[in-house]
Amino acid sequence: MSIKNIFKKIEELEKEILGIKMAILLKDKRNIIEKDEDDSIVDEVRKIRKENWVKKYASS
Repeated sequence: MSIKNIFKKIEELEKEILGIKMAILLKDKRNIIEKDEDDSIVDEVRKIRKENWVKKYASS
């Protein structure tokens, strides 16, 4: 293998590693977004339960 081919192979591997890193970051970002969405759903459920509890005990 010539030095030129070695450097070309290194460049290809660097691009592949960069692609893998980007995929990992995107996956992490998606997980964070999904977690935020899950948290907002949980908050909404808590709010509704609290409203129902207040209505129930305010009317009695």
